Amino acid sequence: MMIKQWFHSYSKDEKSKILKDKILKTRIKLIQAINNNNREKMNELLAIYEELVIEFENL
Repeated sequence: MMIKQWFHSYSKDEKSKILKDKILKTRIKLIQAINNNNREKMNELLAIYEELVIEFENL
């Protein structure tokens, strides 16, 4: 994921804030895709969401 290229230069707290923000934005987009019944977008966003959560858990 693109985030790994520049992410190493931030402190743990900054990484946490960035990831939380990205997780929230992705969750909102995922809910919109679910409401619109857009399965392709749902699958794409779910994969991104899972990757962000895993990255957050590994901090």
